[in-house]
Amino acid sequence: MRQQNEKIKDQFLIEFGKNVRRLRKKKKLTQIDLAMRINGDDNKIGRIERGEYNFKVASLLVIAQALDVEVTELFEIKEINFLKNNILEYIDNVEFTNVK
Repeated sequence: MRQQNEKIKDQFLIEFGKNVRRLRKKKKLTQIDLAMRINGDDNKIGRIERGEYNFKVASLLVIAQALDVEVTELFEIKEINFLKNNILEYIDNVEFTNVK
């Protein structure tokens, strides 16, 4: 189950990164432009967009502000139904032990 959980997390990061890339391009920003807005480097932006960088939740606000979008817009992921189904399936398969 841990392996399935890791796959779900990895897929979420990939889809989230695709959405960040889509929003960045929509704003006609390069990775360097966005990196400058978040006081980061373009390598970090590239890693986020490829789903290779699991950042802190607080970074969501910084990225949203840099893209001039609401945080919720970062989660408008086309493949979210795939993720929801996998998460729900995972939860259904988890045995709740020590629950009183």
